[in-house]
Amino acid sequence: MGGVRERPAEPTRAALSLRSAASPRVRGPGGCRVYSSDAKVRILATGLATYPDASVVCGALQVDPADALAMVNPAMLVEVLSDGTERYDRGEKFEHYRRIESLRDYVMVSLGARPCWRCTAW
Repeated sequence: MGGVRERPAEPTRAALSLRSAASPRVRGPGGCRVYSSDAKVRILATGLATYPDASVVCGALQVDPADALAMVNPAMLVEVLSDGTERYDRGEKFEHYRRIESLRDYVMVSLGARPCWRCTAW
């Protein structure tokens, strides 16, 4: 089924709400655009390709020279955490994301006790 991933309904609704809320705020003079979870992000420094719940690119979109379907210059990445992904998203995946030069914000949204956690300026 080409690119369709099964996801629990609650995290998917949360990601869509975040994307809808962020879109008007990031569009503007900086030329930023919000992408859905269908957008692939490649971390050139590590080779990891991933599909964050939402991505924001400011300025011209840059793609992986080996994969024109993968962006390489997100300014912000958003992950909606679940019991099955939280440890990876806060740990190993975050270590990969930290290697993206253009990345300014990594936002992790939990449906549990700690609703939102944002990392900047690492």
